[in-house]
Amino acid sequence: MAQFRLIMKNRIYIVVFFLAALSWTILSPDPALATCEYGLPQGVHTHQLAHIFFIISMGILIFRLRGKNTRLSSGWRFIQYSALFFILWSLDASAVHFLNEQFNIIQVKTIGPWQINVNDCFDNNLLKVFYYLARMDYLLFMPAFIFLYYGLKRLLNESHPGFSESDVSEPDFSEKERV
Repeated sequence: MAQFRLIMKNRIYIVVFFLAALSWTILSPDPALATCEYGLPQGVHTHQLAHIFFIISMGILIFRLRGKNTRLSSGWRFIQYSALFFILWSLDASAVHFLNEQFNIIQVKTIGPWQINVNDCFDNNLLKVFYYLARMDYLLFMPAFIFLYYGLKRLLNESHPGFSESDVSEPDFSEKERV
């Protein structure tokens, strides 16, 4: 019974921590840009090469999984979807780096805590809208991780049919075991 109380106490601390962090981010907004900026020119070029390498790697993963077996298990199918979303995310992030950092086609100015001004050198509203939407790359990144999680979970359940999350033992943090 004491171990159950300790586990519940730890879970309550975790929930309180995340609620406090969430409320802090809501009550004190700072610019939290989804894509980060790098020093010119080496940092941007190296980072763009990393995006290209990552796109090729995910493409090879999809190609290898398709070539191995036409009837993939649902876990591998989810991992393929994950790789596809990772490719889309990397293309999106590369486009943002290209527009904002490599060629300075887009200039972003923070007006206030909840406002930005997006300008481009061509005065093209379609390009501004594309940049604004592309800046939200987490809309592609999060589904990639969700598909990856469910793919790995399905593979685990297929390889260990009797395994469930309740089989994972919780660590015991009682004082008697500390040395």
